[in-house]
Amino acid sequence: MNAKTSLLGLCGMMLVGLSACFAGSADMLQENESQVMEFRRQIDQLKLQVKTKDEETKRLMQELEKVKKVEAQILGLEERLRAMDDLVMTKSEQIASLESQLAGAKEAAEAAAAAAAAAVVETMTKRAPTKKAKRDAGTQSKQAP
Repeated sequence: MNAKTSLLGLCGMMLVGLSACFAGSADMLQENESQVMEFRRQIDQLKLQVKTKDEETKRLMQELEKVKKVEAQILGLEERLRAMDDLVMTKSEQIASLESQLAGAKEAAEAAAAAAAAAVVETMTKRAPTKKAKRDAGTQSKQAP
């Protein structure tokens, strides 16, 4: 019985050792499973974050496209404004030139009007004595006989 007892003792010890290994494995399996579950939860959270970031990126891309369109419109308007500014400057220069021509023409007209008035006055003064002289001559010739 000694051999049988010692064999049974060895089997018992092996059984206890195996059960200890199995119990450690079960704890490790549970720990691994909990880690796997935690990793899956983290993966799901990261997927949600990625999805949110993708949506935000799409929204920002749409806004960027709108901004680019507005920027192109602004550049077009700036170009039109420059052209209009050049046109206004040209017209202002033309107006200034016409105003100086008008001032010169007014001065010339005033000088011509003054000369014409002087000529009329001179003509009137020359004619007036002639008519008076004729009247005087006419009265003198009536008085002479």
